[in-house]
Amino acid sequence: MRGPAIATKKRRVRRTKTVRQQRGLSAHKAAVAIGTTAPTVIRHDNGDRTMRYPTLQAYARLLGISVDEALRFEEDC
Repeated sequence: MRGPAIATKKRRVRRTKTVRQQRGLSAHKAAVAIGTTAPTVIRHDNGDRTMRYPTLQAYARLLGISVDEALRFEEDC
């Protein structure tokens, strides 16, 4: 007899995390490139908080995406 199915909860993350990982950038390397800290990048990517606008612009530019896209959420696979 099988037990109840356990649903795995997908976490919503910002598009920046997916793009950063696709580009092979660590949070630390991205942070150094845009003049902030790795925890700031991680918190933004996980949707815990957002960056100040100038930092967000630099992050989006680094990743080659728009600021609007950098604020977008998607499912983490």
